[in-house]
Amino acid sequence: MSRYTPSISSQEWTENLNATVTPGQRSGYGPIEKLLVSDTALLAVVSNLFGNYSRPELLEHISWFFVQVFAPLVTSDIYSAMYRVKSAGDHQHRIFCSTEVEAMFGPLVASLYAANRFSAESRQILDNDFTDVGFTVRDKIASLSSVDNATLNFIAEKLATAHTVLWPPPDLNNGTSAVMHANFSMKHTFVESWIEARRNTMRLAHSGPTFERELRVVRNYRLPFFAYDYLTNSVLVSLASLGDRAFVQFKGTASMRFGGIGFEYARQLVRAFDDVGLRVDSQGNVRDRPLSSLAINPSECAIMGGDGIRELPALEVAYAAFKRRANESTLRTMKKYSEEEVFFITACFNLCRQPTTMRGVFAGGCNEAAANFAPFSQAFNCHKGATMNPTKTCSYFN
Repeated sequence: MSRYTPSISSQEWTENLNATVTPGQRSGYGPIEKLLVSDTALLAVVSNLFGNYSRPELLEHISWFFVQVFAPLVTSDIYSAMYRVKSAGDHQHRIFCSTEVEAMFGPLVASLYAANRFSAESRQILDNDFTDVGFTVRDKIASLSSVDNATLNFIAEKLATAHTVLWPPPDLNNGTSAVMHANFSMKHTFVESWIEARRNTMRLAHSGPTFERELRVVRNYRLPFFAYDYLTNSVLVSLASLGDRAFVQFKGTASMRFGGIGFEYARQLVRAFDDVGLRVDSQGNVRDRPLSSLAINPSECAIMGGDGIRELPALEVAYAAFKRRANESTLRTMKKYSEEEVFFITACFNLCRQPTTMRGVFAGGCNEAAANFAPFSQAFNCHKGATMNPTKTCSYFN
């Protein structure tokens, strides 16, 4: 760790991890541990903070930040002062209180939301789509001839055992929630109730595996709505990602479903065999050495940077899953566009609304995967050499 955080010693990391983080079934963290880090740049920032500020100074800044974030628990006047319009301040205060209630009672809120909005039929439709995406990516991996057997077997095991975390456990509606929240009590004020609930939530999180499945429900009030957890080999899907369009997509054509939610799901599942995924097995154990990388060389194709390299295999997988189900219905989404065009329009629309493609160094580069995918140019009749059908393209699986 000293390589990434020179201002924080390994001993200090170990002492603080043991004081604040539960190490599973073990008694504590030792001097030799494998840590999986998704963003080394964040470690560099932490190191700079600890190198340039004393502990009291950092605590002072964190305290002031805490006050700014949670002061609205006491009064809504803060938002009114910020927005200068009482109605806007009141609206923002309601949003704030709603997110804090979900933070306190997340599994219960998710369970009630899902029970009221999604029938068994609609859940099954979505589960089947996710299963199809999983089968498709496994077939794609199995067909690779340029990858050694050890790597193929490793990936096949991960994909076969991958989990999807979306629907709250059914037992939450059958008494489990009452047991979980038995020690949660409403106090005289919302602030007191909030403090008590936060403390009880932490106790639940450190109570071992008893409520582990229930507590894994994905938060619905913050991005990202889709994620992949390397250590548990799970695709995490927020109920908020379904939103008001859920009924349309569940009942809609395969082009809408696989171009939308199916593609977003595939974007996360392919992380199982990216450069980080190849270092973590299906049980969450970190390998000493990574297996052979499957990543393509960006210099060999039209992809310039950003997430395009990850999105290309996801697009290939989602499109193949869509083609398998394209004949399930004779309905057409729009008269103006073919179902293949609808698939790509939906996928590109979702990609271009990602935080990384709306702003930052990769803004505007959201169609790179589509530009490298031959079925896209065929669907829209893009001539060779056009922006969306460049002369030099590449494929991930072929």
